[in-house]
Amino acid sequence: MCLNDSGREPSPLKSVPQIRLVPPGRLLHLGRHCGARRAWWIRRSHPALHRIQVHLGVGQDHSGASYREGLQEALLGAHGMRPQPWAPVDQVAVCACCTTDFIWSTVLRSQPHKMAARCRCHSCGAVVCDGCAQQKQALPQVGILREVRVCDRCFLRPKSLK
Repeated sequence: MCLNDSGREPSPLKSVPQIRLVPPGRLLHLGRHCGARRAWWIRRSHPALHRIQVHLGVGQDHSGASYREGLQEALLGAHGMRPQPWAPVDQVAVCACCTTDFIWSTVLRSQPHKMAARCRCHSCGAVVCDGCAQQKQALPQVGILREVRVCDRCFLRPKSLK
């Protein structure tokens, strides 16, 4: 038993009262859909806005440059530039580029390993292995202005066909 200076057991900490946060004005949420940034109006009463969560990279994600880039991409999306729909990662058994099976029993021993070996091509939306998606490029034709991962097929495709 731990005693305080007065020789008594310390009292349990009182719970901190919860403060409800209510942001002012209209709110524009910038998020990603199929790899491209999009914008949605959200209600001030949305539950996610009532608490503060600090995540790794929050400073970079919420910088002025990041907001500017996000709004530029969202504006392109509003004008009809849309990326290809993404295939569900967990339902794909082989790489769309090299047709290698994602179930390499000697390398991938767990479900997290299997999922980590797969990634998406931001250009065509296909699920490919990590080795077939090492290249990065901007895709302004689908509304993605920053460099993102693309598969070897899309990277090597002539610009006239993109």
